[in-house]
Amino acid sequence: MGYFFAVSLYRRLGFKDKYLSLRFKVRGENNNNKALPYDPKIANEIVSFDREKTELSRERIIRKFLEEFRNSVYIIKKKRISAYAIVRSRAEEHFTIGPLIAENHKAAEVLLCSIMAKYTKKILTMGVPETNCDVVQMLLRNGFNYIEPSLRMYLGERKNYEKNLFGIIAPEKG
Repeated sequence: MGYFFAVSLYRRLGFKDKYLSLRFKVRGENNNNKALPYDPKIANEIVSFDREKTELSRERIIRKFLEEFRNSVYIIKKKRISAYAIVRSRAEEHFTIGPLIAENHKAAEVLLCSIMAKYTKKILTMGVPETNCDVVQMLLRNGFNYIEPSLRMYLGERKNYEKNLFGIIAPEKG
């Protein structure tokens, strides 16, 4: 449980426990790919969608990720965005999915399966809030295996933004 070593320090600094952030892993497989390629012209739309669905001001980090990982941003969109995700490269053919924000579970699952198709035979990891049990079931249904948790903490006012959060950015970002 490598993520828990600093919990006591954060508690002494005034942070409070929120929930476990569960980690899952899968090897991508060739399913149908329904995700659209990212066009930087819709960056504002993605930032607005993220703000609407999380009620958080994450514009700076979302824009940074859209720029840095522009070749691995995936969206589900008809008239408007219903889901987006960013896949970030890690060491040795490992990739992390997150954030994954969606209007509903159906859009999240379509996007997830599209990402799995794009990253056939690659190792994909994803962190999800334990409070979103339907997401955990979706991951298990799609072949993900549980690997480890980390503890999500907060400082100040507790904000509940997890309803449309299907994949976290990172343990320290949520």
